Amino acid sequence: MLAPLLLSTTPAKAQDVERSELPPPADAGEVGRTVLIAASVLGPKGAKGAHLIALGDSLRALKRVGLDAEARRLGFEALYAYWPSRGKA
Repeated sequence: MLAPLLLSTTPAKAQDVERSELPPPADAGEVGRTVLIAASVLGPKGAKGAHLIALGDSLRALKRVGLDAEARRLGFEALYAYWPSRGKA
């Protein structure tokens, strides 16, 4: 199921990858596969353009394989995109 996503010429969308694909590799400790699936679930815009459920699933999967710092960075990236600015640059 992962191969068609990697060989596709168009970026994957959250609906292209089923949510159930993230937990099995994460539970098995497959870091590389978890990262690839999480990246494809988040889509071309990354964390700031991801669907909320896809973002949560990706962050949980990354934490499950020991990538806590990376999961926090993605979460911050998603939050910062919508953080209200008060005229400060």
